[in-house]
Amino acid sequence: MGIIAPELSQKLLASIETDRLVIFAGAGLSMAHPSEVPSAAKVAAYTSKKYSEVTLGDVPAGAGDNLEILAEFLLANGALSTLFIDRLVEWDAFRRAPNKGHKAIADFLWCHAIVSAVTTNVDELIELASSELGGFLRTSLDGAEMSRIWPHAPFLKVHGCAVRDPNNTLWCKGQLRANPLELCARRVQESTTWLRANLVGRDLLFVGFWSDWAYLNSVLVDAIDANRFTLVVLVDPENRAKLQQKAPELWAWASKQQDFVHAPVSGADFLDELRALFCRSFMNRLLASATSRWPAWAGILGPTQALPETLTTEDLFALRRDSCGKPTRQVVTEKRPTAAMSTTGVAHLCFLNKGALVDGARYTIANKRLRIVNGAGMLLSDVRAAFAQEPPTPQGDDYVVCAGAEDDGGVPPNVIGRHMTPTVARPGSSAKWMTAVQALQTDFATETA
Repeated sequence: MGIIAPELSQKLLASIETDRLVIFAGAGLSMAHPSEVPSAAKVAAYTSKKYSEVTLGDVPAGAGDNLEILAEFLLANGALSTLFIDRLVEWDAFRRAPNKGHKAIADFLWCHAIVSAVTTNVDELIELASSELGGFLRTSLDGAEMSRIWPHAPFLKVHGCAVRDPNNTLWCKGQLRANPLELCARRVQESTTWLRANLVGRDLLFVGFWSDWAYLNSVLVDAIDANRFTLVVLVDPENRAKLQQKAPELWAWASKQQDFVHAPVSGADFLDELRALFCRSFMNRLLASATSRWPAWAGILGPTQALPETLTTEDLFALRRDSCGKPTRQVVTEKRPTAAMSTTGVAHLCFLNKGALVDGARYTIANKRLRIVNGAGMLLSDVRAAFAQEPPTPQGDDYVVCAGAEDDGGVPPNVIGRHMTPTVARPGSSAKWMTAVQALQTDFATETA
């Protein structure tokens, strides 16, 4: 059993399907391994120490473990931008390895599984996770940018961005009061306006949001308090009493909603499991859509098979990516299976019913390792070329089956028999590439890869 209760997973998948889910991410997400971005308390501790070393002066009581107190003190002394932001903050700490939670959000943004994502973090870890998936993620720093048309769902960074504009990152509420016309304050106001207009009728998933940034909670409460939400989920390992103490306004607001769920687990783990559930749902729908077609298409009768429950998130994502016809390091933009993927679903069913065993994102049959990708009506050589730049995998593949691809290797498509010669390609490997028809007519026990 996973960390997400079955009832909650059903609600979240339904929210994704009906285009209702918005994710709010806070410091708790980026503090998970391997990212380990320092908390606000740790930033306060090391910057307070560096401030005293540089200026030979003391910081106010409590500033050593409360970033808001420290930032307010520096703002009042004119040192927030010139000293704190420019010299004291260790920006490299905000650019570490993204974790599986960041990767889940990036994936969800690209395929529009979520309506939008909003973060209080200034790090670029979601953007780096997107790059690992193969896509350049456009971040928004205000409501105007959120209203643009992007190739992915909009992504708002309400604190600003350590990469795009570190000098206008938000560290304390005093920045909003000091000069409302300053860029940082204008961005927050525009973001608040956008949130008020675009959260109506949404379900909200908060991940690590209750930690450290209490001053911004009231800003968001102001933006969303006028609405009543069907589902609000808070993912944070802290107990309820501590969460209520940290952010009483948000806790009171959340408790008034129709369905408020607190999941006391790691945000990165929760998002990773939600991504796995989403990918499994995608594959189940693909296989289900193929059940009415595959017996006639392949001439094989047998029960419909299901993918094993032991598959990892990365296995399920790789199956989903291949079913969309996307090579490694190319983002998946499809939220649901399309008609162009139906032959790929048929190929999966046929090999499952031929006795092939699921091995991660691959199949094994007669000690051969086989991969199924969506050819989507393209020529086999064109599909092969599209996948040619993929990095090699540790195990490698013996065969790559291009479901729905057209053979252009000189073999007539209506040839029957197990002795047909599949097209051979070597895109960094020695795998044999073949159409699904060729693969189903091949005796892998006697075939030499």
